[in-house]
Amino acid sequence: MPNNNFEPTEQDRRTVESMIGYGMKVEDVCKVIINKRTGEPISRQTCYKYFRHELDTGHIKANAAVAESLFKQATEKESTSAAIFWAKTRMGWAETNNLNHSGELRISWDSVDEALENMIDGE
Repeated sequence: MPNNNFEPTEQDRRTVESMIGYGMKVEDVCKVIINKRTGEPISRQTCYKYFRHELDTGHIKANAAVAESLFKQATEKESTSAAIFWAKTRMGWAETNNLNHSGELRISWDSVDEALENMIDGE
């Protein structure tokens, strides 16, 4: 199968890196990158051959950019939601409604009777 001498441009590299960073599939990336010599979209094989670095690092760079933005929101803009999200995902914090009880629970039936009588009497 002829390669038709595909020559990636810097714009092609930015496009591939961005699309992969956004979570796009390689198949979709291939449809957007056009071989200027054939006027056709490139194949998966060509994509992997010429854009291996972008395919391997695009999502890492995107995650880093989002993390940086979130960090700035939490620290510089004092966004409570960003700070809570950071604490939960990065620090392992969690909201909990658990009540841990140890020991014996004792109920005074006299107190229960008295409370019921007060409720009935409207006190």
